Amino acid sequence: KLTITQLNTLPVDLDDEDYDYDGEPHAFEEVATTNAASGTTTIEYSKDGENWTTNLASLTATTVAESFEVQVRATNPNYSNVATTTATLTINPITVTVTVEDKTVAYTGSEQSGNTAYTFEGVVEGQTATITYAASHGAEADTYDNGAYTADSFAVVDGDGNDVTANYTLGDQTAGKLTITQLN
Repeated sequence: KLTITQLNTLPVDLDDEDYDYDGEPHAFEEVATTNAASGTTTIEYSKDGENWTTNLASLTATTVAESFEVQVRATNPNYSNVATTTATLTINPITVTVTVEDKTVAYTGSEQSGNTAYTFEGVVEGQTATITYAASHGAEADTYDNGAYTADSFAVVDGDGNDVTANYTLGDQTAGKLTITQLN
């Protein structure tokens, strides 16, 4: 009589993956691997430990808040253990910058203000960023660099009006200068 015993060291591995937020769903690009010597290995994935699938691509994240840890289990009839591991799919917030263009005007003797229109760089297409900005201002011939952003007013909405600010980090905020030139 020939008895073949199961091995007890079935390994399974899946690397963490991360993506910068772009408003699109992301899944793991690589699947879990194992080095089973023989037999058919079944690899399953779960976000909650209760609902399992063999289709890793069906588990996705689009926003920073949707980042998740996936549980992995592998079984093979030639191995006595159920191999397990975890990996994390992370959506990272992206950094945006905001700039107001400088403005040059001639001296009038009255208080004057610089530009108030700002431009964001790095916002996902189809999404709109806003921030409160007080323009540089002055009355005498000089250059004024006293414009100011209110950072806690920074907000981003998607095309449907949903707040997606949590997927962004506010980076450099360049205030526009006001230059008042002397009269000739």
